[in-house]
Amino acid sequence: MPTTSLREITADTVRKVTSLAVRSDQKHFVAPNAVSLAEALFWPEAWYRAIYADDALAGFVMLYDESLRPQPPAQPRVGVWRLMIDERFQGQGIGKSALLQVIEHVRSKRVCTSLELSYVPGPGSPEGFYLGLGFRPNGKIDDGEVVLELPLDMDPALTRPEGSGLTSEEAAIRTVIDQWARATREGRHDDVLANHLDDLVIFDVLPPMQYASASAYRASWESWQPDTQGDMQFELADLSVRAGGNVGFAFGLLHCGGTLPNGQSFNDVVRITFCLTRQAGQWKVAHQHVSKPIGQG
Repeated sequence: MPTTSLREITADTVRKVTSLAVRSDQKHFVAPNAVSLAEALFWPEAWYRAIYADDALAGFVMLYDESLRPQPPAQPRVGVWRLMIDERFQGQGIGKSALLQVIEHVRSKRVCTSLELSYVPGPGSPEGFYLGLGFRPNGKIDDGEVVLELPLDMDPALTRPEGSGLTSEEAAIRTVIDQWARATREGRHDDVLANHLDDLVIFDVLPPMQYASASAYRASWESWQPDTQGDMQFELADLSVRAGGNVGFAFGLLHCGGTLPNGQSFNDVVRITFCLTRQAGQWKVAHQHVSKPIGQG
C-alpha cells in the first residue's frame, strides 16, 4: 500500500485538487472539491488537506471544527465535512489511512469527545466503510444524510491498525510532536523548540550534522532554513509513537516543501525520529534525528 499523507493545499496544487473526481456513480455522495474549497473561504471552522499516496495527489478531506472559531464554544463540535478519493486511487486503502490520520489529528486536539460525519444513504454509499472504522449511528438525520459518531475516548485499537493504538501517554507525545510541526509550518520560531530540552542532541540531514543543544540548533537556522513565500508544507506521515514509564519515542516521515523567493518550488521527504523523556509530568524531546538514505538527493 502506498504511504498516505495529509498536506496543505498551496497555490501550486489547488487546481490539481479541484480536478480530482470520484466515479460517475459516486458523484451524488460528495460535492466537487471546487465547491468545498469555495465554502472554506467563508467558514472559519473549515480545516482541509490534500490526501497524497506517496507523492501523487489522491484525494481531499475537510473538517468542520468549531474550535477554530475566533471565539470557540466551551464544547466545540468537530465533524468530517468532506472526504473523497479520486477514482484512480480507490481500493488501495488510501481513504482508510487518511481518515485514521484525521481521527488522530482530532483526538490530539483534546477539544471534543467525539467525531461526527454523515453520508447519503443508498446503494454504493460509504456506510460500511465508516462502520468498519468504529463510527456508529447516533439517531440523527441531517438534511437527509445519516449521521454517525465515533467516541474519541474509545479503545484506539478500534480505529487504528492492529497493534498501533495510542495510550494516553503516547497521545500526549503525539501532541508534543504535532505542536512542533505546527510551529515550524507557521513560522513561529520561538515556539518550535518549546518542548525540547536545552541539552538535547540533534542529528540533522544538513551540515554540521550534529548539535549538542537546542540553543545551538536555533542559532543555525538563519544560515540554512529556506525563506519560503506563502504557505510552507511541513507535514508528518505514518508517525508511530511508543511510551513506557518516563521514556518514549516516535518515528515517521516528514514532507517538506514550499516556494522560494525566486519562484522555484521544492518538495522533499525525510525520515525523522524523536526520543523523549517525561520530566515533572511533561514530555520533552531529548533527541531528534533527521536523515535520508545515502545517495538520495
